[in-house]
Amino acid sequence: MRLLEDNPFFEKKLLMGSKVAILHCKMAKVANKNRNTSPDYSLSSIDTHTPDELRIIPHLGRPIRRPSRLPVMKKKHSEEGKEVADGCILRTAQENFKRIAATMKKFMVDDSPAPTPPPRRTSYVARKAWKPTLKPRAAAPPPKKAPRTHIQAEAPKVPVPPKKAAPPSRKGPHRGTKLSPQRAVPQQYMEPLAHPEEGLSSFFQNIGSNEWKKKLLGLKTIQAIAQNHQELLTKIKLHEVCIVLAEQVNNLRSVVACAAMDALADLHSYLGKMMDPEVERTGGALLLKLAQTTNAFILQQAHLALDVLVKGSSPGRVMNVLLNIGSNHRCHAVRACTALHLEQLLYIIGEDEIFASGKIISERLLIAVSKMAVDAASEVRLHGQSMLLVLSRQEEFSVLWHNIIPMKDRHPLQKILQKMRQ
Repeated sequence: MRLLEDNPFFEKKLLMGSKVAILHCKMAKVANKNRNTSPDYSLSSIDTHTPDELRIIPHLGRPIRRPSRLPVMKKKHSEEGKEVADGCILRTAQENFKRIAATMKKFMVDDSPAPTPPPRRTSYVARKAWKPTLKPRAAAPPPKKAPRTHIQAEAPKVPVPPKKAAPPSRKGPHRGTKLSPQRAVPQQYMEPLAHPEEGLSSFFQNIGSNEWKKKLLGLKTIQAIAQNHQELLTKIKLHEVCIVLAEQVNNLRSVVACAAMDALADLHSYLGKMMDPEVERTGGALLLKLAQTTNAFILQQAHLALDVLVKGSSPGRVMNVLLNIGSNHRCHAVRACTALHLEQLLYIIGEDEIFASGKIISERLLIAVSKMAVDAASEVRLHGQSMLLVLSRQEEFSVLWHNIIPMKDRHPLQKILQKMRQ
């Protein structure tokens, strides 16, 4: 401020600026009066607040009026093409829709398959006329036989192996009843050995080997000996052979186990009652095999071997094996097989002779049958109830049944018998 006050021209400049400002204000008031008096001038709310100094500018003297850009109709609305200002054409919504639909048709792909023409149907006459006719061929003359210049030797006859007679079956009222797959003769016939003694020694050597193929070779050897050289087995080492075969029934390789069961079946089939001392060992091995596997083929082989054992051995020995090992076993497959072969044994002995065979056998059989009739397994119950019905037809049944079976077990069995008799 001191610098400005020291300036000698400061007062003159200040006076000159104030005069210029007053002049401009007067000029603005005059111009404002002239604008207010003009008829075509109007101020908006914004122009009223504009200072007078800015209104001197010529561009702000009048409001800018621009021409309207809204289309002006020149034709009627009902016509398709409606001309408007500036060369534009106004279209209705219907015309726009038609134009869009026509454009979309150009890009549409027809997905429907082309219609196939129907097959031509030719009449039977036409097809028959078109088919060429074939002339039958002339029969060819029979070929002429060449003259025999030498005598032809006759073919040697192959010797047929003699058929071994099956062991005689025991008489019974139901001898022809089929309870299980029967095996009257072995599945494969083995030719006799030239040296059976050497074959028996080779059997023990091969069966002790760790290779399963050698075991199979030894089992085939014992089958040939059982079919053709029974005297050799009855004289020596029958007990040792049965021990080895019973061990091989439990072999983990199914081929060896099945071959061992086939060999046991051949021994019981051809030796018959000579195998009675070994029934408990061989029959027990076959019954317990049923609890060790679920293979259907092995189970079938075990059933076939037991079937041959029941038919060829003494009934007392067979019943002891079935009642001691199979009747109280935990596995239902063993109990079912026991009930099946026990029913088969009952038919072999005969229902008339079952109580005459002995008090001990009849009592044990009746107790076992009463347990099987109410067993948890359906297969065991089926055979047990069937045997109970057969035994109930005898006169000695009621007395023996009241003396052996307790009262609490007798009541449900009486209901079962009443239902089966109806």
